[in-house]
Amino acid sequence: MAPFQALRSFILGAVAVLAMTAHAYAVGQASLDFKNDPGLAIRRVIEQQLDAIRKDDAERALSFATPTIRTAFRDAATFMALLAKEYAPIIRWDKATFLDLRNKEDHYVQRVKLIDKKGKVAVANYALVKANTGEWFVAGVAIEDSDTAKVKTE
Repeated sequence: MAPFQALRSFILGAVAVLAMTAHAYAVGQASLDFKNDPGLAIRRVIEQQLDAIRKDDAERALSFATPTIRTAFRDAATFMALLAKEYAPIIRWDKATFLDLRNKEDHYVQRVKLIDKKGKVAVANYALVKANTGEWFVAGVAIEDSDTAKVKTE
């Protein structure tokens, strides 16, 4: 994968984290153990990033990306422009559903089904890494459209 594509994937993942975190708080899950449960912590990051993207808060959306991705962009506006151009499902999402979480050797991949207002489905594969500080960051995102995602759309 080209460096630009990897960066773009990372950004999208960070956006999803934002949105999911906001949802968790909205349904009263703020007291869950995000620190010790990687699945909950990862979901929280994706929810928060998605929420920031939905609110067009570029600085906040970019803050969930790894430091490497953050420094690769000149500014947060450039990051959002890339999302709009290359990761439209993350920008246009209306409903998000968390699917399976996969534990890889040095990162996790969280699959998130995104549905836009017209009913178009895409699956975002968010790669997240844990920093030495214990914080989780989006390291990349790969988008599958409904034709390749093999996910039920109901």
